[in-house]
Amino acid sequence: MELTQKDIAEVSSDASELFERLYADLIACFDSNEFWKAMAAEAKTAGLSEHVCQNFTLQNLLLEAEKHFLALLDRGALTGLQRFGLTEEAKAQITKIENKVNVATVATTPLSATPVIKSEVETCAEDFKALPSRQFSAKWLGVKRTIYEQCFQEGRI
Repeated sequence: MELTQKDIAEVSSDASELFERLYADLIACFDSNEFWKAMAAEAKTAGLSEHVCQNFTLQNLLLEAEKHFLALLDRGALTGLQRFGLTEEAKAQITKIENKVNVATVATTPLSATPVIKSEVETCAEDFKALPSRQFSAKWLGVKRTIYEQCFQEGRI
């Protein structure tokens, strides 16, 4: 069945409403109008993933919105839109989004036929390119800082 513009608009609207219902405490921390403008701009800039284009469902579009939210958050693009600090409920909702996106990413990543064993320095360099800065910092700039420094000294990052 071919999707019409009307179908796309309806599913998109439903996904936005669901996002708003699921993460109301989080959205309340921001200027609502500016938040949705930023989300729309991110969606327009990033576009839809190939997976969503091939499987255009409410749940996939919601996941895409969650990814766009995390991208804005990781870049600091939402900082100026905050009306007040994040509440505990909002922080819990961010964690829920992060967990959901991470699980979906792992589930859609194909497994290689032969397992490749990488050194921690190689893993650090790959994470530097792949992870949002907040996650990279949490993982590599604490207990594993010496590995990060070695990776930096070797010119891998």
